[in-house]
Amino acid sequence: MVRRLVQAVVALGLLAPALVAVAPTANATPGDLTVHVPRAFSPNGDGRKDEAKVTYDLPETGTVKVVVMQGIPGETVAVAKLGRQGRGSHEWRWDGRGKGGAKVADGSYYVNVTLTTADGTTVKPYRRPRTRVDTVFSGGVWPRTDWSLREGKALPVYPRTSVVRDAVSLRPLVQEKARWADLVIKDARGRTVLSQDVTDARDATYTNADYGKEHPDDVVWTARLHGKPLPAGRYRAFIRGRDSVGNTNRTPAYPLWVSREALEWREATRVVTASESRTPVCGFLSTANGCGEEPQPCGQVVPSTLLTGGLSYRSAQCAPGANGRSEAWSLHYLPVPETAGVRGVGSAKVAFAGRPTADGDTDQGTLSVWREDFSLPDVDVTGSTAAETPWVDCPRGCRGIDAYDESYDPGVIWSFMTTGTDSVDIGTFTVTVRYLAVPGS
Repeated sequence: MVRRLVQAVVALGLLAPALVAVAPTANATPGDLTVHVPRAFSPNGDGRKDEAKVTYDLPETGTVKVVVMQGIPGETVAVAKLGRQGRGSHEWRWDGRGKGGAKVADGSYYVNVTLTTADGTTVKPYRRPRTRVDTVFSGGVWPRTDWSLREGKALPVYPRTSVVRDAVSLRPLVQEKARWADLVIKDARGRTVLSQDVTDARDATYTNADYGKEHPDDVVWTARLHGKPLPAGRYRAFIRGRDSVGNTNRTPAYPLWVSREALEWREATRVVTASESRTPVCGFLSTANGCGEEPQPCGQVVPSTLLTGGLSYRSAQCAPGANGRSEAWSLHYLPVPETAGVRGVGSAKVAFAGRPTADGDTDQGTLSVWREDFSLPDVDVTGSTAAETPWVDCPRGCRGIDAYDESYDPGVIWSFMTTGTDSVDIGTFTVTVRYLAVPGS
């Protein structure tokens, strides 16, 4: 998954004192040194908030020094020795420059004001205020999911599809406190086909559980204008706007493609062995921050000696006082045909085939198909030798998986387990998927 577009780089050096205005304040509290700085400023020479106005109240007369630092414990980037100043309110302005007048990099900076009194006592504020040097309007546009699109390829939209209303969900990333921001889509000739206000979009980050799901700030684009499909060809989406410190910019464009094709529904079935479809429990499919912290099953899943390529699910009672569950459990994942990557899996059903581990037993196991929407329950079926789930709309993995900065193809995720003292061997799973594809693919 979302990252800031501006990098903070340390700049070392000294800064000469700037303009100082002195205005004594009768209400200053003895012993308190208070400092106030702007949340951000933009020293880019455009005449809008080019300086940081630092105001401070001195509790008594003394020698004042300002040190601007980046990071903790911090590198000094600017120093201003302001000399002897009287009790009351004062002001110092920083133009965002350091050694030799060079501009410092965009990023956060601490402004440390210290007062040395006549008796040599050093007085510091209760907290170190921080300001941000920000010279670029930052933001961008990304799709909510790209259905495992290959790097550098334009994201396709199929407005001529009749079996569904096809669209792409674009996620705007807008810098905080933007004055205004619009998500704009232009065609190859530079003509605007969409302009939508996204000033209040605040979806800077998202979790794996959010991947593929629409967000209230998303812009859902159907590649239609006045109800009619737009001409086929290349388009580009970007954010343009102005932030709170006056930076105006247009972000890098995200490529889109309007297709002249119309998608159609397909159905495919694949039989896989239990062992080849198994995936690590705490691997790339886990979205838990503490995967493995929950009580572990007291049973075990081992290779089957009865069924080729199968797995034997052998649950067992936990020992007294053991922190575990009386079950044997494993997770399974199957990516679907590449053509299903157009829009992922619409629906799927999964069946298993196996037998009780011991002859004559009636032990059972449960197959569960996970849903993409975690608020909905899993779809379960239980049996000794075979069972099949009903169709499940958009099962977990239907739009692809984005975890740990890696993307995985759209597919289906399910699990199988036995509980208590039941033991079942599973040879194969049969996965049937419905998906949208381009005719002839």
